[in-house]
Amino acid sequence: MDNGILTVTFPKTAPELAPKKITIA
Repeated sequence: MDNGILTVTFPKTAPELAPKKITIA
């Protein structure tokens, strides 16, 4: 669930943080 929420929220705010968060999670 966290991955889905972060994946949708991060790309809209910071596309660079999205891939990093997905990689870590």
